[in-house]
Amino acid sequence: ERAWTDALSGDVDDSSLFEGLWDSLRIDGSGGSAVDATAARAGGGGLPSEVERALSAAMDARNLERSGDAAVVERAPPPYDFAEANPHARDVDPLALARELRAAGRLADARLAAEAGVRRGPSDSVAWQLLGQLHADCDDDAAAIIALRHAVAADPANGNARLLLGVSCTNELDQPMALHHLRHWLRSHPQGPLAELAARADATDAAVGVRADAADPFGAHERLTRLFRQAAAECPADADVRAVLGVLFNLSLEYAEAIGAFEAAVRLRADDASLWNKLGATCANAMQPERALEYYVTALELAPNNVRVLTNLGISYGNLGRPMEGAACYLRALELNPAGSHIWGYLTMLLHTAGRDDLAERAGARDVEAFRGLIDY
Repeated sequence: ERAWTDALSGDVDDSSLFEGLWDSLRIDGSGGSAVDATAARAGGGGLPSEVERALSAAMDARNLERSGDAAVVERAPPPYDFAEANPHARDVDPLALARELRAAGRLADARLAAEAGVRRGPSDSVAWQLLGQLHADCDDDAAAIIALRHAVAADPANGNARLLLGVSCTNELDQPMALHHLRHWLRSHPQGPLAELAARADATDAAVGVRADAADPFGAHERLTRLFRQAAAECPADADVRAVLGVLFNLSLEYAEAIGAFEAAVRLRADDASLWNKLGATCANAMQPERALEYYVTALELAPNNVRVLTNLGISYGNLGRPMEGAACYLRALELNPAGSHIWGYLTMLLHTAGRDDLAERAGARDVEAFRGLIDY
């Protein structure tokens, strides 16, 4: 739920995200103001001109990778910054351990295990994908993108990594790359009709000479949205297609459409916490905090150790004037991800807003135990 107002004010940087747009928009992430999240809304279907200008400036500032004709291209991913000391370096099967630790909510330890697995098999696309997912779980899309780019470099047909990249690039306001990976995901879809649909769309675009995504990101968004509408009609039981539509509608600030897309997705896959989180984040972006809270709670019931859901829930409690409940959510998230500097920032701001400067000072030490017995989390 990173606020569009940040973009409109020219305050866009690497930490600018939508409060929970998926993981995006953050639909799956956290952002905006942790105390008073606001969003600029468009009346109608397209991006308002001021949002176009803000996003264009943000994308230019992020030095998007383009070829001479401004098409999005995939360059070699930057080096990944591995932890210097890793207790799982000698484990027999660090990737299996990483999955077990992730399921148990021990995300920091799971990330180290995944790093050990990647070091052991640096060309293993699935290992890189798992590492990227773990960074996304910890609400760190910048690191997730690096790992996921390695996954795609190792196997360009890794559709799951493409889908995750589309989400994380959306969170980082990198719209051309987000659209690029989401379209590639459709091309590699295991259901033949959808891959064929993408191939026909590619052929049509080539025939009419449409502009490359990076040269015309808003036209590319409209074309991709139409394509995924067709995909949803072709495969109405595919929850991922509905979820991608939800992300695309969030990008164009069409929140009613986005909510409808995610509602369809959760009907198809009701046990998926990330979809409920995306639905909650979209409601938050649509200025429906009570509905957002309801969906975040559902997501947390399905995934009690999900850092992103806990962070979004904390933001929602703060926005609804329930600061101590919000603080408890932040502390639970920090137990799982003690290195979450942005979450410490949200906690500090919320406690100051609640008039608890005494507790806010404790946050400076970045020690969750300092709040034991003072806040019930």
